[in-house]
Amino acid sequence: LKFQEKFAEAEPHFERAVELDPKDPLNHLDRAEFYHDRALEKATTLEALRGDLEIARGHYLRALDLDADHPETLVMLGRIQLAPGEDPKLAGGFFQKAFERIPSSPEILESLAEFHLANGDEASARL
Repeated sequence: LKFQEKFAEAEPHFERAVELDPKDPLNHLDRAEFYHDRALEKATTLEALRGDLEIARGHYLRALDLDADHPETLVMLGRIQLAPGEDPKLAGGFFQKAFERIPSSPEILESLAEFHLANGDEASARL
């Protein structure tokens, strides 16, 4: 449903997964990505965007509390900082930790490049 952009129909399923197993970091990661995607795809105001990003951030942080070494969670916490209205300088530490875990990941390398570009460092983005 999420991939069909039927966010209203999908939302209860993500909520229910967390209710069924609140200690599973992947449930929080999935729920965070739901709100993150909805923010970027459907938000029509900055207030709506920021509201969904805050919910997403909370679930990313909970997932990280439950599994501090999960690279996808680290990347997504960094990517949230690249969203409109966020501080892109805060993304670097998350991307760097993910890179240390999987240095060959194209997604992590792409995120690092986007981080450098967002912070005006084109030379580092090319590396």
